[in-house]
Amino acid sequence: MTPKKTTSTHPNPTAKTTLFVCKSCHCSSQERPKNQPADGTILLDKLNSLCSEKLTSDEFEIKPVECLWACSQGCVVSVSSQDKPTYLFVNLP
Repeated sequence: MTPKKTTSTHPNPTAKTTLFVCKSCHCSSQERPKNQPADGTILLDKLNSLCSEKLTSDEFEIKPVECLWACSQGCVVSVSSQDKPTYLFVNLP
């Protein structure tokens, strides 16, 4: 008799949600000056400021990444949590 492989269909209630933010995204079609941060870095800084006041690190974390491979789509983030779908959001202001 071969054992059945089982997977849980119930989300883990203690799983942390992670927001991945692309640091290198730039919305403008113009070249940015070398001393100016990319739009993705500006978005990351704003999100870190807002979330540090509202959410605990036990439930939510923000992780910067160098690239989410959606360069033609402006600012890009991805939301992920264990046992749940992962979502990609593009063209953020």
